[in-house]
Amino acid sequence: MNKLQGVRVLITRPQQQAEKWRQLLEENGAATLNVPLMAITPLESEAERQRIKNKVMDFDHYRHAIFVSQNAAHYGGEWLLDYWPQWPVDTRFYAVGSATAKALQGFDCEVVAANQSMNSEALLALPELQQVAGDKVLIFRGQGGRPLLAQTLSERGAQVEYCELYSRTCPPQARAQMLKSDFAAGITLPSEQDWVALHSGESLQNWYDLIVAAKRPEWLAQPLLLPGARVAQQAQTLGFSRWVETPNAADQSMLKSLMDAL
Repeated sequence: MNKLQGVRVLITRPQQQAEKWRQLLEENGAATLNVPLMAITPLESEAERQRIKNKVMDFDHYRHAIFVSQNAAHYGGEWLLDYWPQWPVDTRFYAVGSATAKALQGFDCEVVAANQSMNSEALLALPELQQVAGDKVLIFRGQGGRPLLAQTLSERGAQVEYCELYSRTCPPQARAQMLKSDFAAGITLPSEQDWVALHSGESLQNWYDLIVAAKRPEWLAQPLLLPGARVAQQAQTLGFSRWVETPNAADQSMLKSLMDAL
């Protein structure tokens, strides 16, 4: 019997990243519902594209290039390939997490990664980023996001700049899609077999906002799958009462933590 037989999982990842997670859950017996709470959109205005191009054209000026997500690796790698058929020899590539590292390796570059914790704190603990005084650092990311990387590296003496490539928004149809779903009907009262998988603090905030907008405070008692202590602390602050903290946001890690919790 599959370990997750009878369990339902709400998948909230961006549409383009949800399929492997869905397959993994269903292969292990879970039922799933896909309601993306995050939409990833590349920046397309003339001014935005010019800012990206300026950073990319000067890429060989940077000693360290940090990619904070799979999306940053995908969009950043495409931009870089347009202007750098051969990578600058003195620029080091860094990835927050194994999935981001794998995406970068698809562009045939060597990558230093923080694989286990898959967060900024783990990346900042790498020996390669301890002595960076005077080095130029370019962080590839979406608009906004955590300032920890830039703040800490600046405190260590680095010159840090951002290359922002995409926006993250909560799809406007998410609330209507959720309220119309069988999943929503099943969690009128807290259900031990219904789980909400959230892969980031931003997705958690969007889930909370959806609960408030839908006037369904009972959903605060639904069990959550959350990646790491920082997001778990955020859940506590928002008033959620039940969650399982996974080591990181990788699909296999989330799956194992869910199985262990049942």
